[in-house]
Amino acid sequence: MHISSFKEQSHYIFLLIKNASPVCVREELAGAYEGKAKVGKVNVDEQGDIAEQYGVMSIPAFFVIKDGKVVDQGLGAMPKAKLEAMLSGAI
Repeated sequence: MHISSFKEQSHYIFLLIKNASPVCVREELAGAYEGKAKVGKVNVDEQGDIAEQYGVMSIPAFFVIKDGKVVDQGLGAMPKAKLEAMLSGAI
């Protein structure tokens, strides 16, 4: 999902900002939270302006965005359970 799709959403969004990553966890979360949250990825090499907007200095960086505001974030490799907890806490 491209970042412009996120900007059009007003409900819970889980945004993963990475330059390269295995898609399995992202796809699992997207399936598990379908209808409740949007799960996507931003390639910082292709969309550096987005990384700059969110102050990303290191990757992977994870952001939970609700109603256009960052309500939680994480940095570095994180287990799926932690990512789920971050997202569930915002829903």
